[in-house]
Amino acid sequence: MKIRKVGYFILFSWFVAGSLCLGLYPCKNKDTQTALDIAMEKAGDNRQELEKVLRHYQQSPADSLKYKAACFLIENMPYYSYPVGKQLDNYKTYFNWLRHYRKKTPRELSDSIRQLFGPIGEQEKKQDIHEIDSAYLCHNIEWAFKVWQEQPWGKHISFATFCEYILPYRIEDEPLKYWREEYYNKFDSLLIPLKNSNSPDKENPVAVANYLIQKLPHKYHRYTGIFPYSFGHVGPEHVQYLTGSCREVTDFAVYLFRALGIPCAIDFIPVRGNVNASHLWVVCWDKYGKEYMTDFPRELWPTEKNWWYEHDDSPKVYRTTFSLNRTLAEETSYDGEEIYPFWSLPKFTDITHVYGRHYLEQVRIPVSRLYNTPTKGKIAYLCLSYRKRWIPVDRTVYKRGQLIFNKLRKGSVMRIATYENKELEVIGTPGCFQQDGSHEYTNVFDGKSWTSFDYKESEGGWAGLDLGIPTQIDKIVYTPRNRDNYIRPGDTYELFYCDKDWISAGEMQATSDSLHYQQLPQNALLLLCNYTRGTQERIFVYENGSQIWK
Repeated sequence: MKIRKVGYFILFSWFVAGSLCLGLYPCKNKDTQTALDIAMEKAGDNRQELEKVLRHYQQSPADSLKYKAACFLIENMPYYSYPVGKQLDNYKTYFNWLRHYRKKTPRELSDSIRQLFGPIGEQEKKQDIHEIDSAYLCHNIEWAFKVWQEQPWGKHISFATFCEYILPYRIEDEPLKYWREEYYNKFDSLLIPLKNSNSPDKENPVAVANYLIQKLPHKYHRYTGIFPYSFGHVGPEHVQYLTGSCREVTDFAVYLFRALGIPCAIDFIPVRGNVNASHLWVVCWDKYGKEYMTDFPRELWPTEKNWWYEHDDSPKVYRTTFSLNRTLAEETSYDGEEIYPFWSLPKFTDITHVYGRHYLEQVRIPVSRLYNTPTKGKIAYLCLSYRKRWIPVDRTVYKRGQLIFNKLRKGSVMRIATYENKELEVIGTPGCFQQDGSHEYTNVFDGKSWTSFDYKESEGGWAGLDLGIPTQIDKIVYTPRNRDNYIRPGDTYELFYCDKDWISAGEMQATSDSLHYQQLPQNALLLLCNYTRGTQERIFVYENGSQIWK
């Protein structure tokens, strides 16, 4: 889960006067290389398929925007992958069953899927940049341009908005499918009465979206958070059943709207401020650029008049993008430092200010307010409670003795954490008897036998480990408290036993908090030397299985 600095350069992109411009600033050398060059290198054997697309759209000046659109897709293609497997397809039958077997509970159907198909096993991962061929990419581009240029409301949609919120061929990690033409043929006819009318609504994308929602023949959404497998995005075929969580029904709205030329995005909350759940929904823009949102298939309403705007206290809200947020990726990339997966490839932007009528522009936290616990990381995460876990919703970098978090909505209880060894939080009661941070509860699971927890009170102190998922513990090993005079992993030791003279039983480097020697004399006088750091060696014997110093 590690992320490194992006080569030796910083990539950036912007839109000017309806065209996509790409550029680069060198960081450590004078070499120039575009994002397109990088993607083409990563394509490997599939490079010729992508080059076919670029050559195709370079032939005519009339296709200049299609060429730029192809560049936009290819530049961001390396950041997408998807799982495949026969069992995965079998398990997705669950969404069809939810639609047609309404007398069965989601739990019953989920269990039936597992029993029918057996264990799902590990899935093969494929990379878009290695799999997408020229036919698929051109088909997507042609159909995206068709609806952008032919639909009456397309005249109010800029090329920038088109590229980010109509053009993308996928949402996130669903299997690659031809979906645009199918969705268009199935649903565009619902809009014909509006398009043939004299109503000004036909030029307003939000009005068109609401008209479409009203005309949908099937709008019943069977909601559940129970699944037989931890699916990602399941794809355009299975979301049409309008079953599953908010993710599946929102995905359906995205395919539907984009296939008909209505720009839309997915806005989301990683964790809600007062409920153990995340949430996501659809956002669209009218012809004036005003934002509307919906928990599909409800009607779109202005964002500032929505219930979420007024009553939800989630501190951060984000908007998904097809393009990689290269600025954010650069800000949170440090050589050798583990990054919490959510920020490893950030394809989103912070829009908290859009939803927060009341929010703080900056929250400054002095390092003096944090636990006095050494940390290797330069990045700190702001976390929300999720049962006994803490889920990061924002991140920042230690700067000048303080942490600064930007644009936070008020009302939530949050906590600071770092991300090390792919884990966030030892949990427990803070405060140690020494009042200097040396014996905090975080010592309990730091992997060091020479540190310990000494609670500030005579009772009530505890420490635990949040494993994230139900886990079977096979063995527990107790280690006595010591002042670094125990066996330390990595140190080199040599054991001697006395038989007229001191005789070596062998030299050994410790890999745990104990050493194992065999074939030693019974009742021998022993001496253990630490060649790495030891200076206080003492002779000892074993009596009734216990080590006795002499």
